[in-house]
Parts: sequence; C-alpha cells; structure tokens
Amino acid sequence: MQDMSDPMDRGGRRRKRRDRPGRKVSNERERETDPSPTPSRPPIILGLVKPADQGSPVSTVVSAASSSSLVPKMPEKTIVVLRSRDENRPSPSTTTSTQQALLPTPGETTPTQPPYNQRHASFGHLSFDSNQQNRLAAPHEMKRIVNLIDDTFRWCDTGIDVLLDQTDFLVVGVVGPQGSGKSTILSLLAGTSPQDSYRNYVFKPQVKEVRENAGHETNGIDMFVTAERIIYLDTQPVMSASVMDDMIHNEKKYPTDYTSVENCIEMQSLQLATFLMTVCNVILVVEDWFTDLNFLRFILNAEMLKPSTPLSNHDGSGCQDEAPDYFPHIVFVQNKAGREDFSVESYRTMSQTLQQVLASSKLKHRGSVSMGSVMPGLMPSTVNSDINMFCLPHMEYYKTDQDAILSFLPEYRGCPSFSCLLKSLRNQILAMPRCLVTHTQLSEKNWFHYAARMWDTVRKSQLLAEYNRLLP
Repeated sequence: MQDMSDPMDRGGRRRKRRDRPGRKVSNERERETDPSPTPSRPPIILGLVKPADQGSPVSTVVSAASSSSLVPKMPEKTIVVLRSRDENRPSPSTTTSTQQALLPTPGETTPTQPPYNQRHASFGHLSFDSNQQNRLAAPHEMKRIVNLIDDTFRWCDTGIDVLLDQTDFLVVGVVGPQGSGKSTILSLLAGTSPQDSYRNYVFKPQVKEVRENAGHETNGIDMFVTAERIIYLDTQPVMSASVMDDMIHNEKKYPTDYTSVENCIEMQSLQLATFLMTVCNVILVVEDWFTDLNFLRFILNAEMLKPSTPLSNHDGSGCQDEAPDYFPHIVFVQNKAGREDFSVESYRTMSQTLQQVLASSKLKHRGSVSMGSVMPGLMPSTVNSDINMFCLPHMEYYKTDQDAILSFLPEYRGCPSFSCLLKSLRNQILAMPRCLVTHTQLSEKNWFHYAARMWDTVRKSQLLAEYNRLLP
C-alpha cells in the first residue's frame, strides 16, 4: 500500500498540492473559502478637469493604490460623469445619499423661497426690512455752506438738495451790525469748537486782514444744515458801511427805485430782517456793545414792515385778516462782554432797557433764554426782567489760555468759561418750542419753497416800497 503522504503518484509523477497559496482560483466558490487574504480593490477618485480651451470636461480616474508589482492591475472600466448645468454645483460623488442630492445647493434658489438679500432679516420674533433700515440711517451731514440768497439778492435753488421730506426741524437765523460776531456764534452753535482754526469754521468769520480793512465776509444769506436737522441762516451785516463802500468802489448799480446808495443799503437790510422774521423759528440779534438805539429802532421797523403770514391754498374758509400772524422768538446776544457786564446791576440795566424798547412789540422776546442756569445771581427774581438776553465773553482770551504754561490756573474773569456759557446758550435755543411758521405743518423741502415765495413777496412788498418813498 502506497503511503498517502508521499507526493509521488503511481506513474512516478509528483502531485500538485491543492492548498498552494500562490495558485489561481478558478471558480468563485473556492475564492470565498480560501483563507488567504486577497488584495482589496483600489479606491477610485473622480474629478473634473477642464482643458485649456474651456471645452467639455473629461472624466479622469486617479488611483490611490501603491505602484508595487504585487498588486494586480484591475481592468479599466469606462466611467461616464454627467456635468450639471450649474457651474457652481459640486461634482457628484458616489457617496452622496439620495437625501443630500435633493437638497438645494448654496447658490440655488427655489420658487417658493426668495433670495436672502430680498428677505427680512429675522432675529427671534422680530423682523426688519432692509428698506426700513435705510430710512432710519442718519442723513449725510453737510460739508460746506450753500447760498440761499447771493450777493445780488437773487434766490438760489441749490439749497433744496440738502433738505429732506420730514417735519422735525428748527430754523435759526442771525442779524446784527458789522463785526459783531454773527458768523462766529452760528459756527459755534453748529458744532465748531472754539479751539479750532478759523478755516475750519462752518461760516467764514472775519480774518485779521478783513478786520483791519473794516470789511465784511458774508454776502446775502448762507445756509447750513446740521445732522440734528437745525437750519442755520447767516446774513450779511445790516446798516453796514462796508457794504456801501464796496458798492461805491466797485461801481455797482443799485435799482432805480432807490434815490441814493444809503437808501439802498437800508432797504436791503430791511428786506433781510423782514425775511428772517417770516421763515425763522429763532432769530439771534447779536451786538458787540450795548446799545445802539438806531439798531433797536431798525428791529422795530422790520417788525412793522414784515409781511403777513399767508393762508394755505386749500383753506378757503375764513378771512385772512382774522388769521393770527406769525412772529418768531428773538434772543439778544451781548457778544464780547466784559467783566462788568456780568454783574447784577449791569445785567439788570440792560434787561430793563430792552424791555422798555420792546414793550409794544409782538416778537416773542420774553421767557425763553436766561443766564440763571449758569449764574444764579442773574435770575429773573433778582433782575426783575425775563427778557431773552444772554452775554458771551470775548472768545480770544480763552483761546490764548490754551497755550499758557499755567493753563490749569486761568485768570479769573468774573464769569464762567466761554465754553460753558456757549453750551448753555445752545441748549436753551434748541429747547425752544418749535412753532409753525405757517398755518399748516411744513417739511424741510416745503419750507424751502415757502421761503422762496416769501422772498419774492418781500422784494415786491408795497409796504417796503412806501417806506422807501418816505426816506429822505
């Protein structure tokens, strides 16, 4: 009997072992039962490659397996990849599930859902619209002034571009003689700091050369609108010798309605003052010394020649004579005041003088502005007068104190600092009641059209023409 462990058969040939590890398996059943590990199929990574000519994409097969000769090469299979119409979509992957394929891509919009920039931005239970946010944004602040009335006393329409369609605004005008500090005070009220250089002021003040030549800076009326919607109107000096001198030396022709240059200057000053009394909520009367009786008489003449407030076009009921006329608030500002002007005796004398002059005036000159908040000794109970008068010291003294070595111990000047007094004046002016200049409420743009209409009325006023005829 032949031993079964002998590898030789009867014919003397060696038998092949069936469990040889290097033998190829012919059928699929033996492959499953074979305990020897078979090499795993290398992963296939798909990618889209665009040629240089931007043609159709070509699918490429990249093998991540090792390049060893022990790993058998798998037969290449043709793989077809369909490209999406949307170039922003990612290429399809064999691991993407059906649910992920049904979700919209980041750049895709569905018919029932608008784009994000057109939807409301929701935070919790609140919803905000982009258009509403733009409406609530702060308006652009003006960088420079615009002319409302030029040097030839013609109306300018460029000012309407800086106005809005809203009704919460305040109009503050100024009137005063030459060199009294009208432009400087308006610039400080508009937000300019006293320590700034004159070139940074909103309204151009008198520089040293102009002051030495007894000249003036403002011609006509300039307008500036702050971010708080305060409209400031700066006028040229009234009853000014500099304006008359400029007209004579430049040989400017005045209208034939006036008999002389002096009468022309006076009538132009009255036109500016009466115009401010019809379109302003607050008028600042600035003087640098107390007091010029001719200037106070000029204020009363402007009130007398002021045109009446017109009725609205849609209000046909009632007579115009029965409608109440409009008069603005008026504040007397004593600029460049000395130490003695802040005493109780001097302040009482100035207040009583103004009160007697304006006893029969309809201008709102009482109960709006006082110095009692900064100087308790100058209260109406001690002064016996509640007229709107405020004193400001000389600003140049306080500008020089900033450069002094002992700036923390400034010289006592008998009154609070200029910045403190200016802040008090500004707060009281902005806190005044904003009365309607017409019988109906106006927006900023409607006020501009109303002001243009009133300026034309002032230029063609029969009262001013009759007053001019009576001048010597």
